[in-house]
Amino acid sequence: MPKYRCRKHKLLYEQGEKCPECLSIKRKEYENNRRDKERARFYQSKDWRVMRQRVIDYYAGVDIWFLGITGKLKPCPNITVHHVYEYSKYPNLALAFSNLIPVSAQSHNEIHTYYDSNRFEEAVEIINTGKKRFEGLKHGH
Repeated sequence: MPKYRCRKHKLLYEQGEKCPECLSIKRKEYENNRRDKERARFYQSKDWRVMRQRVIDYYAGVDIWFLGITGKLKPCPNITVHHVYEYSKYPNLALAFSNLIPVSAQSHNEIHTYYDSNRFEEAVEIINTGKKRFEGLKHGH
């Protein structure tokens, strides 16, 4: 059978088929698009809105990351409810109260800086410290 060369990737492929690299890219684009739609559907869902508000109310809008780092209370002007174990990797924890904390946009960026530099465990320790400090303050300790 005759072979063709992909103009973009310079790979050979047989007649009636397509460049394997082009196919791989199309599959990834399709999967990313599908995941983006699922993600958008989740963040617009009533279940998410209710859980998000429950987390904000429970923690009284306090930035848990900031509390974990500094030991000081700081309200979040524009609250982001952060998934400790990321939604994209752990969708089964998407609505788990114990996996959610309120943070400011700045704190949220700092958390993801830790995640992106392979310091996930350290970030979780800071978050857990913030949660423990909040519980202590809430119960008068």
